[in-house]
Amino acid sequence: MTNKNSEFTQILKKLKGARFYWADLHIHTPAWHGFKLPSGARTTDEKWKREFALEYIRKAQENGISILGITEHNDVSWVDYVRNAAAGTGIKVFPGFEITTKSGADGIHILCLFDPDITKDILDGLLSNFGLLPNQRFYDDGSSKVVTKDLKEIIEAVKKQGGICIAAHVSSDNGLLAKTEGQIRVDLFTNPDLLAVEIPEGREALGSFEKKAISNELDNYKRRFPIACINSSDAKSINEIGMRKTLIKISSFTVEGLRVAFLDWQSRIRLQDELPKQPLRFSKILAVKWEGGFLNNVGIHFNDNLNCIIGGKGTGKSTVVETIRYVFEEKVKASEIEKQYNAILKEVFRSGSKVSVLIEAHHPAPKRYIIERIYPQLPVIKEEDGKIRGDLKPNDIFKIEVYGQKEIYEISKDRQFLFALLDRFVGDRLDSLKEEQKELLSTLEENKADLLRLQRSISLAEEKIADAPSLEEKIKTYRETGIQESLREKRQYAKEEQLLQRSREKLEQFSDLLKHFKGEIDLDASFLLQADKDELPNKNILHRAREIIESLSKAIGKSTREMEDSLQSAIEKYQGAEVLQKWQELNRKQNERYAKILRSLQDKFKTVDPDELVRLEQKVEQLKLIRQEKEKYDLQYEELEKQRNNLLISLQNNRSQAYRTREQVMNELNEKLNGALRVRLRYQGEKQEFMKRLKQLK
Repeated sequence: MTNKNSEFTQILKKLKGARFYWADLHIHTPAWHGFKLPSGARTTDEKWKREFALEYIRKAQENGISILGITEHNDVSWVDYVRNAAAGTGIKVFPGFEITTKSGADGIHILCLFDPDITKDILDGLLSNFGLLPNQRFYDDGSSKVVTKDLKEIIEAVKKQGGICIAAHVSSDNGLLAKTEGQIRVDLFTNPDLLAVEIPEGREALGSFEKKAISNELDNYKRRFPIACINSSDAKSINEIGMRKTLIKISSFTVEGLRVAFLDWQSRIRLQDELPKQPLRFSKILAVKWEGGFLNNVGIHFNDNLNCIIGGKGTGKSTVVETIRYVFEEKVKASEIEKQYNAILKEVFRSGSKVSVLIEAHHPAPKRYIIERIYPQLPVIKEEDGKIRGDLKPNDIFKIEVYGQKEIYEISKDRQFLFALLDRFVGDRLDSLKEEQKELLSTLEENKADLLRLQRSISLAEEKIADAPSLEEKIKTYRETGIQESLREKRQYAKEEQLLQRSREKLEQFSDLLKHFKGEIDLDASFLLQADKDELPNKNILHRAREIIESLSKAIGKSTREMEDSLQSAIEKYQGAEVLQKWQELNRKQNERYAKILRSLQDKFKTVDPDELVRLEQKVEQLKLIRQEKEKYDLQYEELEKQRNNLLISLQNNRSQAYRTREQVMNELNEKLNGALRVRLRYQGEKQEFMKRLKQLK
């Protein structure tokens, strides 16, 4: 409930249009011989009648009934008792009667209902006009007589008197679809003034013929619109009142209110068996009020369902919509409309004006907030008691979409918007496919990065390997001089130097990986100390979780330190007397020998540089290693290409399946729209536009 001091209190007292009420429109009374009376009933005693009528109303209240239809066979004597008993309770009584027309083999039962304020005398006179004179309305055994008019005449007479007719228990005894046949049944069922039929359960529980008839699927029985169906108790005792009932949405407790509901039954009638198992819960705007500007002192109490703002040009319709948009900081979807939106705020709403919106958020429990905004300031969110919530934004408590009239036209041409709109009707049917597509696209991105990395490595290797033929040709020339054997030892040492260089690189790579590993580890379990601070009920379990993480952290820390120690030991051994120092000493002696050989060769070959041969062979050996690396890269690249092709096939299948799901939803929508609007979906329909945009990027 809204705080009694709330600024919205008076606005919420305003009428807000039609709403749903539980109705039981087929109730009998003790006037009928088959009515089950309690022991000690005194049906001729006025005081007992008034008290019994009160029981009627208490039972209706117990079952949540707000609308009662008193429809006794050929009798209206209990109308005033029940109507008086309902006074002040909020229950509205529609007086009437149930009669048997002479149509069909055994007569057809019809319910006749009238406005709540109709007098009993008028109803009594109507029964007499139907051939049911007072004291001549029942046979000696108490069963009701048949009226002298057929169903068509009854419907016309009731309509003339301001009433409405409902075909009672249409699929069973004395029901219109059960007890008539041929052209008579067709004519009676298709009567445009017969607006509703009473059925025992949901539409799906009907027999094949009855279901097709009320669904407008039979050509002979086709009406302009499918007929409304209601459930009623046909109560023949106090305890049966409200056992079967119908939700009816009306704005006034009148026959006209019922008539509108029956004509628009898809949105205004709900049968018990067709209701969702869990009641629908949703956040909503309860009310809006304006202070200052064109709408100064205007307040609107919104309906829980559809609201229509109707008025001539310049009456403020757009101002209502655009200022609500402004409160929620909702952006204009079409750039062509933004100028008009800003003009409304500046020239119509005006600086200093305030709009306030009362919101009821439903999750996790119903709670009300007030969002207010003064132009051109930022919105302010308050709880109902006035407490300001600076930590919240309008979108945090109520997600809204606002579209102006011209804006709807503009976005109707935006295919991306239309596609997103279709997906709303898809619901969760695409969730698994969307998750799969997300994973596929993520893997494709990783695959792409790996392919590009390998492409760069392969290109770089190819550039280096390209020099190999010319280098090998030079080496061949040197070999022809016969000096190669003299330099054999130097060449072998050069190969060893390269291998030692690779060894050092391996140690450096491992050192970098170890540093990265240490930087990425996050096993801080201090957040679990919150269990003690908040006195959580299972803190012993959380303590154990912290012990496990801390134990793992210690073990990894110990292992990391051991790896660091092992790495340092390996580096020291590599650089020490066992490897690098020992080899460097041997290489020094080899260089001394090489220098002597080099001087001798230079004396013998004046135009040949033996040192260049060594450098060339070193470079060729390096290129051999690079060629080996390239071969490895080529194999990896081939595998990645195969993986990418498989991923693309999976993505294509995923999108094809998503298209088929959307196509199914599209067909369902088109069937419901029944030609009023047609949705079309084309696979890869934006391909040409996509290619056009790609070309523009050149």
